Amino acid sequence: MRVHIVDDCSPNRAELAALYAEYAALPGWRVLLPDRNRGKRHAQDLAFRDCQAEILVTIDSDTIVAPDGIGELVRPFADPSVGAVTGDVGVTNWNTNNLTRLIGMRYWLAFNQERAAQSLYRTVLCCSGPLAAYRRATLDAACWRDYINQSYRGIACTYGDDRHLTNLILASGHDTLFVPAAKAITNAPETLPAYLKQQLRWNKSFYRELLWTLPFLLRRPLYIIFELLVQTMLPLLLTLAITTSVLFAIFDDPHRLIRYAATITIMALARTSYAICRTRRLSFLLFILYGFLHAALLVPLRIRALATLTDNRWGTRTTTSGTTIRRIALQRPRS
Repeated sequence: MRVHIVDDCSPNRAELAALYAEYAALPGWRVLLPDRNRGKRHAQDLAFRDCQAEILVTIDSDTIVAPDGIGELVRPFADPSVGAVTGDVGVTNWNTNNLTRLIGMRYWLAFNQERAAQSLYRTVLCCSGPLAAYRRATLDAACWRDYINQSYRGIACTYGDDRHLTNLILASGHDTLFVPAAKAITNAPETLPAYLKQQLRWNKSFYRELLWTLPFLLRRPLYIIFELLVQTMLPLLLTLAITTSVLFAIFDDPHRLIRYAATITIMALARTSYAICRTRRLSFLLFILYGFLHAALLVPLRIRALATLTDNRWGTRTTTSGTTIRRIALQRPRS
């Protein structure tokens, strides 16, 4: 295994010099210090060009990987049809407040329900940045240059990198998988404004990436087409449902809002029943609150995302735990 640490021109680099020197002295470790900030894709590109590994594993700077996480993550690459793999990512600061608990539950469902279902059809639609692995031959042959130089309406893309790289790999005809045994945890936003900024960026990425997803979609199983249609249309249908419910409550019967709230509660209970059965944690009942958060804030946020697709501002934190290291790439050397 080889490790590349890329500090994408952090403003506090001088404070980290001693730490970088310590890690650079370790066998198989490299610290790369570009002289200007160019974003995560170019930070990844530095490590990509500096190594000759067959498999590249990328993790975010605030990610903690389980001791056997890398080993579990690379196992599926024994199958030559696999181009990328993602692991099971949880939340480091789960117990900070109710918001981080809800985010932690959302992460569990996103990976162990949504990506697990997609993986059954070998088509995970987004290999998550905190823990993902890629076959170098696939990147070399199909998509690395397109990934680094991606633009939308003439503007260079600075977010949505994980989803776009996954799209390029799927478009090349390779499969993408979810490995639940490969565990990692990462920080979640601890305040509502920070969470909404993160969600705005993710939603803009989702809608923008539809342009790259649709061309290969018909070559994939019907379930994946259904999954993408649900992800695309559900927020718009929810917007219509919420709007009509509010209007009927105002002009006809206020009890309609109560019935709508009851419907959200029942759907949330149905969604969390799987998580409760799997984890034996009744605390997942708290996830009912996420249904109301989604209806009240995240649905309008998706509408805003559609209207601001060309806004490239990152919108979330650039520091974590006192450091601004942007990306660590772990590579398995050639045998």
